[in-house]
Amino acid sequence: MAFCGVKFWGDHNEEKEWDPCSLKNIYAFSTSRKQHAVVSERSIAREGLQLRGSDLIDDLRTKIKFTNDQFVRTSYYMQCHIVSRMQSKKGGAVGTCSEVLSKDPNVHRYLTCAHNLGQYSTFQKKVVPAKETYIFKARQGEKCYLARIKADHENITVHPKYNNNPDCGYDIGLITAKNTKCLETRKHFHQNKFKFRNHVSNLSHEDFCDVEWAWVEPEEIKVGMDVEVAGFPGEHKAWPFTHTGKVQAITKTTIGGTLLWYNVQTTPGNSGSCIMITDKDFVRKKTDKPGVKKIIVGVHTGHQEADMLNFGTLITPKLGKWVDNMSN
Repeated sequence: MAFCGVKFWGDHNEEKEWDPCSLKNIYAFSTSRKQHAVVSERSIAREGLQLRGSDLIDDLRTKIKFTNDQFVRTSYYMQCHIVSRMQSKKGGAVGTCSEVLSKDPNVHRYLTCAHNLGQYSTFQKKVVPAKETYIFKARQGEKCYLARIKADHENITVHPKYNNNPDCGYDIGLITAKNTKCLETRKHFHQNKFKFRNHVSNLSHEDFCDVEWAWVEPEEIKVGMDVEVAGFPGEHKAWPFTHTGKVQAITKTTIGGTLLWYNVQTTPGNSGSCIMITDKDFVRKKTDKPGVKKIIVGVHTGHQEADMLNFGTLITPKLGKWVDNMSN
């Protein structure tokens, strides 16, 4: 993600001013610009909601509130708000990520898209990590979240075929957090954490665990299948939203990746969200657990304005093997 005419951070006192919890000076990745840009109500922030002539269509997404029992599910609690201080930006670059299993219980890794993890250097031909990265679990606005974790921003893994194009089929990466101890000490956090845990404790394990991961062959996904994307739209001030739609196409990229296309509404900040297939027949083929209603098959990466469609990286078995190897 190259930038022109942007003042780089250099003053030590200026760096201290950055507050990862703050929602001021928020940036989100714009697919059309291929870089992080200021969240704008009509242009950048609405990219992905699709246009009808010169007017924006209605935002049909549903706000996720954990005080509502229907959202007290793993598929929503697992969505994390990722906030990074980029090398050449003053403020926070926001996106979405989710934790993947690791054999080491002391090491936690979060899957997201590659462009959430830093800025792409055309000179070095690689992603330069952000200066700082924080992960907020189950966030509900600026001050309410289950946990705030400082990630190891230098320990990122980006797929080697990622080339700064969200539609390359390899816009995927992981970031590590070795210390998951909560960094927040304000009283309101502990109160909110108590509320979060009360909601979860009222459910059975089967009801709460409604989603599983699966690496799939492209031919397993069919046009017309039900699909859901949940995450953190940049313009909605750290509140998660979800929307459902249909798979529109599955395509191969020129460098060997696979893209999944859908008419689910997303906007910048949703990048890195899990793509979940909710088609009942597909789910039953992947698991015999009655509580599972969704299967994660990919990572949302962007929007194609010409076709009015959103898309993401499909995690094929080969790509899934890479994720598994990097997660252990």
